[in-house]
Amino acid sequence: MPEPEAPPPPQPEAPPKPEVPPPPQPEAPPKPEVPPPPEPEVLPTPAPVEPLPPLGEPGEPPPADQPVSGPGDTLPGLP
Repeated sequence: MPEPEAPPPPQPEAPPKPEVPPPPQPEAPPKPEVPPPPEPEVLPTPAPVEPLPPLGEPGEPPPADQPVSGPGDTLPGLP
């Protein structure tokens, strides 16, 4: 008589894997301090430029945007 097939041995339940915490992230190395850029050398301030005289040949009246006020400077027609 053929031997009755033996039932397969029960599979032992796999033990639950212990929860593995994620590996800690390595701290980013501190960024090296960037030295501030060297201040540009301050050049000595040149002497102030004297204002140019109003354009026009000497003896001509100054441009209209620079009226010269003085005694007797009245436009004709004004009281």
